[in-house]
Amino acid sequence: MLNWYNEGVQSKAPAPLQMAGSVAHRKELDMRLQSTTLPSASGIYSLTNAVSGKVYVGSGVNMRRRELEHCRQLLTHTHNNAYLQHAWDKDGAAAFTFAVLALVPDITMLLEQEQVWLDALRSYDPSIGYNLSPTATSILGYRFTDEQRARVAAGIVGRPKSAEHRAAISAARRALIAAGGMTWKWQSDRKGKPQAAEHRAKKAAAQTGEKNHQARLTDAQVEEMRAGFAEGVHDCILAQRFGVSARYVAAIRLGYKRKRAAIKRLTEQGINLEQSE
Repeated sequence: MLNWYNEGVQSKAPAPLQMAGSVAHRKELDMRLQSTTLPSASGIYSLTNAVSGKVYVGSGVNMRRRELEHCRQLLTHTHNNAYLQHAWDKDGAAAFTFAVLALVPDITMLLEQEQVWLDALRSYDPSIGYNLSPTATSILGYRFTDEQRARVAAGIVGRPKSAEHRAAISAARRALIAAGGMTWKWQSDRKGKPQAAEHRAKKAAAQTGEKNHQARLTDAQVEEMRAGFAEGVHDCILAQRFGVSARYVAAIRLGYKRKRAAIKRLTEQGINLEQSE
């Protein structure tokens, strides 16, 4: 049975990493993504070390995804199988070969078929393979407790993300917004929830005066225009001077535009608008 496996698909894995860090891991994963051996189908797969001849047997609803998960964990030294991780670090990625042992369209039969291959290859024997248990197990359909969820969340919250990770998240969100999905979810999650006064004040400050993306004039130009109002300069002359329409100048003079900047300026000068009225 093992000879049949060794005659299977040859490894397309690249050479061992020459660099350390998330960039190298990302490059390695990208190469794996372009040269995966396993198909996107449910079945039983194996991972063999060409140096030692040891084999690991596993199953998956999507074997290609499981291959990438194994590679990601092994490259980042976070695999839960310490024996497999040690062998990967020692012999390098190029020594390992993924291959399909059997396609299992009925996912309810995965554990039964995995057990058959575990018994056939005896990969749970430390001298033969890397499987930690002689019994096929799975967490498919398992519901984690609140305590387990909290422990996992505590390990994720506050963890710094690499520049590549942040760029990938940003690209995914932009694609979701373009598809119209994220906008709907954002609105539905926040519909009816009042915003704190401090939050509203921050939003208003970020959109006031020249900070507003629709602002045509800087705050200094508006102040210069208001000085022209005080001197009696005609709106048309000011419009020509600042390159805007006379209607826009009149809106500023009448307080329909850039009103918040004017109120802020008067408040800073100590002028109480209620008393001045």
